[in-house]
Amino acid sequence: MLDSPIFPFAAGLGLLLGGCCFVRSLRWEVGLKLLVVVLCFGGIVSMNLGSGSYAIIFRDLFIVLPLYIGFVTSAEGQHAVNCLPFDISAVLMLLLMVIFVCVLAASFANVATLLIGLKVWLFYIPFLAIGIALAARPDGLVRFFRTILLWGFAAATIGLVQSLLVRLLGYERVMEWFFGANAVTVTQDFTVFDVAGGIYRIPGTFSFVSQYANFLYLYLIVAVIETHIDPDSRYRQIAQIGVILAFLAGLLCGARQMIILVPVTLLIFALGGLLSRRMLMVAPFGVALGVAIIALSGLNLVEYFFVGRELAGEYTENFVGQQVSTGLDFGVFGAGIGSSTTAARYALGLTADVTDALGIESYYGKAGAELGWFGFDAIALLMAIVMLRAVVSVLQNLTRRSHAVVAPVAMFLAYIVVSSFKGSPLDTDPGNIFFWLFLGVLVGVSRFGFALDLLIEHDASSLEEDAVGEAGAASASWDAPGD
Repeated sequence: MLDSPIFPFAAGLGLLLGGCCFVRSLRWEVGLKLLVVVLCFGGIVSMNLGSGSYAIIFRDLFIVLPLYIGFVTSAEGQHAVNCLPFDISAVLMLLLMVIFVCVLAASFANVATLLIGLKVWLFYIPFLAIGIALAARPDGLVRFFRTILLWGFAAATIGLVQSLLVRLLGYERVMEWFFGANAVTVTQDFTVFDVAGGIYRIPGTFSFVSQYANFLYLYLIVAVIETHIDPDSRYRQIAQIGVILAFLAGLLCGARQMIILVPVTLLIFALGGLLSRRMLMVAPFGVALGVAIIALSGLNLVEYFFVGRELAGEYTENFVGQQVSTGLDFGVFGAGIGSSTTAARYALGLTADVTDALGIESYYGKAGAELGWFGFDAIALLMAIVMLRAVVSVLQNLTRRSHAVVAPVAMFLAYIVVSSFKGSPLDTDPGNIFFWLFLGVLVGVSRFGFALDLLIEHDASSLEEDAVGEAGAASASWDAPGD
């Protein structure tokens, strides 16, 4: 791309667009909406320009950075920072101390590796306070969820179309339509698992399959929330379709953990009363449609399910323990920050000759490899606190309307914590941002839940009044004499 004659034009256009985004993102709520757009489509645009890092650099410089500036200089931001809970603040201070010691005591491949590693570990943590501020403004939280719902709907639809087209027209051909010469990179050399009729790794509008899978799970969570809390019936209807879309796209995305995870999540939501009566009524039609689409795609759903179950058992028995053990083998201070960071590997072309901590997929294993024994303890403690807060928040809100937000958000946090045993969702989109943002929402709803209850109660009352008004108008029209 750098040698391309269009590079100066693309760079100039990017700087112009970036300047506009920078100014707009100084209003932090606007910045959040721009962030969603870039998260959904930055990957596919960036890969077609030659590298997935372009979108990340653009986002961090022109959206996230001014968003932080606008947030910390606002009264809402300062209030949210003061609302950070003691337990999370304490463990984050511990993590910062460990990172500081590791920077001084441990070796690292080069300065660029260190800087990328530090950015991956720390740069998105402030979204914790932003999540708290969103929870304090439920109307703003609803608007933010709407943004995810609409832009995510388009991204998930593109991914689902990819999943179907590769079975009809060929894997390489379809991926090259969307990603050009970089299709081989985003599909990991067009990897296909020759089981259950073929499992194809689908990147959707993202740079990697794992990012797309994590996005689909996030989208499922937001769609379920929107079916309950949005005062506009149009958005609730879109959200209901979005739940089905996320279900189908998740099953066909090629990330094998989704085979088990998506159906189990929907089952938990159904048992917990988080699927509306209308959703449960249309569920049989959605399932029938899904089975028909899956059958037309040539996928053997029964065998597919058992493949996912066997894979989960394999990871539980062998993979996780080996990954954590390997990470801890690098000693008290680890192998150096950035030494096991995927972003550093791709951005700098690192190999095992430069750092022997590469190849550790587990986030907990990576914590041990880069931050040593105390860093592993800090991350393990953080994840334990997150899970404990998630469980407590769900129990506290069981009988409140805010349960419609708290329970799905808790499910997403649990998903990140559990999937970190196998992969590193906190290192990539959208987990790197939404883990901290949703943790802030969870903390904020627990603190300001009464405001959210009032909003949902008001919306429910408005809906009832609208329904009564429409029924009365229809009755008056029926009783009125004709012209």
